[in-house]
Amino acid sequence: MLAYNNFLLVHGGSAVKIDKFHERKCFITLYMFDTLKKEWANYFPKGIDPTARRYHSGAILGSELFIYGGQDVNGRLLNDI
Repeated sequence: MLAYNNFLLVHGGSAVKIDKFHERKCFITLYMFDTLKKEWANYFPKGIDPTARRYHSGAILGSELFIYGGQDVNGRLLNDI
């Protein structure tokens, strides 16, 4: 989760699909919470979307969002920005 002005941004993450296989799914979604309006919204940034991942980190530099590393749905460690 990242804070930017009056917004909180949440990217990716994972969940277990509840079925007989207990499949894990990673998400690519970027959500933005407006702390003034108390509303959540999907956010669609310009540029290339990062791949779906979990256990990653992020940073905001100026007005740009950077997502680094993490793990994909297959457990492969990611080393990209």
